[in-house]
Amino acid sequence: MTADLLAPLDLAFWNIESADHPMHLAALGVFPAGSGAAGAHAADLLASRAAAVPGLRMRIR
Repeated sequence: MTADLLAPLDLAFWNIESADHPMHLAALGVFPAGSGAAGAHAADLLASRAAAVPGLRMRIR
């Protein structure tokens, strides 16, 4: 198994982040309430699509 290196910009954010200076990003989507099945479908869809993007499966060690 080969190791994938972080992109230079990702590595820069990794190195300058600290407890006093967080550099992480987040997003929040607000959708109208629907059935519980719709929420489960959305979660399954997100998980299946994210699994297809190699960079989203990376772990920093």
